[in-house]
Amino acid sequence: MPRLTPANGSVMLELFQDDALERFVEAHADALVRLFWAILTEDALDWPYAARAFVAALERAVGVAANPQLAELIRRHHLA
Repeated sequence: MPRLTPANGSVMLELFQDDALERFVEAHADALVRLFWAILTEDALDWPYAARAFVAALERAVGVAANPQLAELIRRHHLA
């Protein structure tokens, strides 16, 4: 049995104030990309509440800009 399973819209993500979200994402960018790659479904319309805010913040993060998994998450985010 997998430890992580895809998350859908029924899962709630913790909300941050904008500046706190940016700082959290910047501090944990690599881990967040790996986590979201494992749990977010292909269809961004099914993503949990606030997942798109995290992906948008990751898009602005410097340290993960070349990550191909992040690039795919961003593509899915923009298609939604």
